[in-house]
Amino acid sequence: MQNQALKSDLKNILSVKDDLSITKYAIGGASISVFNLKTNEDIGSYLYKTLGNRDSDFEELQNILNNEG
Repeated sequence: MQNQALKSDLKNILSVKDDLSITKYAIGGASISVFNLKTNEDIGSYLYKTLGNRDSDFEELQNILNNEG
């Protein structure tokens, strides 16, 4: 995972993975947004310098979430 903030938040993200909405954005740059639908809490927005890095982390995050638990 290239984004260190996302990497450090991964344990928290995994603990509530069934309640999350994870979205890619490109407006104003490249980012991944993680939002808890159950609590209406913004878990975080993770910024990237390139769309390629964002897409790579997004795919890796999706794989981790789908293969855990």
